Amino acid sequence: MSLIRDFQSIARPISGFVALGSFAGTLGALLPHLQAGLDISHTQLGHALIAMSVGMVPGLVLGARLTNRAGALHSAWAIASFGAAVAALGIATGIVPLIAFFLLAGMTHGIVDIAINAEVSTIEAKTKRQLMQLAHTFFALPFGVCALLAGMLASFDLPFKVIFLLNGAGILALGVLTARTKPSGDPVSSTSEQPSLPVRAFIPLTMLLGGVILLAFSAEQTLQSWSAIHLLASYQASTFQASLGPATVGFGLALGRFGAQLLSQRVREDVLVMSSTVCAALGIAVFSLSWSTMVGLASLLLATLGYSVLAPTVFGAAGRAAPARLRGSILGAVIFIGAAGMYVVPGMVGYAADVFSLSTALAAVAVVMLLALPLWIGVNILTRKLAAAAA
Repeated sequence: MSLIRDFQSIARPISGFVALGSFAGTLGALLPHLQAGLDISHTQLGHALIAMSVGMVPGLVLGARLTNRAGALHSAWAIASFGAAVAALGIATGIVPLIAFFLLAGMTHGIVDIAINAEVSTIEAKTKRQLMQLAHTFFALPFGVCALLAGMLASFDLPFKVIFLLNGAGILALGVLTARTKPSGDPVSSTSEQPSLPVRAFIPLTMLLGGVILLAFSAEQTLQSWSAIHLLASYQASTFQASLGPATVGFGLALGRFGAQLLSQRVREDVLVMSSTVCAALGIAVFSLSWSTMVGLASLLLATLGYSVLAPTVFGAAGRAAPARLRGSILGAVIFIGAAGMYVVPGMVGYAADVFSLSTALAAVAVVMLLALPLWIGVNILTRKLAAAAA
């Protein structure tokens, strides 16, 4: 019953997680088809992915300001705008318009990302329950479903442009439906709390949290973006088998986050983070070796079960540490740092794949993933110091 109440309390922001997850799954499954259909190289595809990260910068700045001032009131139109940007990918005819549409998608993605995470953080503060893992499960479920569906439709020779148009239309409709509901929480009005410490006191903690997010997003987005291509090129998998890569990532995210939600009241957060980091690094390392399709998919699942826990945990920690009126700004800064992991790192993987090999690039991501361990130790130290200073 408590799980049902938890779901009901975050029902509205879940729509934003569904929107972002459906696009991520669709994009991951369609990247090989997009690359072939537009006849672009790994490097050019990397440029397009980096463009989305660049577009997130103004989106995050605007999203933080809107969230600090108006809470989640703007999330519905942001979701609808994001849907329009996704649909626009369906009319891209070359690398230049593709980059332009990725810039637009990145900007609207950033606005939605801050709004929904801030709303869940506010609800956590009200209910005194950890809800971020459950909320992010509803990013992962549509991710897996849409990755599988998009891969199946593409294998039936439905043009990737049509699939992007359908995905964008669905997200747009979701934004319209969200506009009819009342925000679950308002970071500004939900509490009269005032920052008891200067803003600069939160900068070191924000940097460390952002570092963990950067590593988590590096693993997540690298496997979302390159798993299908790696399965096709290195494992000689079929088109449908390759689409199972992003689908495995999506369902692994859902399983990992739902499991973490169930364990959140029973297992120490530190234990979850440390063990999850090791699993993620091990899974990515095995996936890079290209042994067999079944081993590749199993290692993808292991890696995803690992890093799936990290992003929601960091968002929850940032929301709990932030004073109410700074929540949007701190979450925005954490997401901004993590945005490099979202799209810059997968783009760099593309460059490394052209210079060395995709297997080598993935192995490097596995090694770097282990840096999350000392960063999280630093987060714990700074969190305790801030709590003591505010007392």
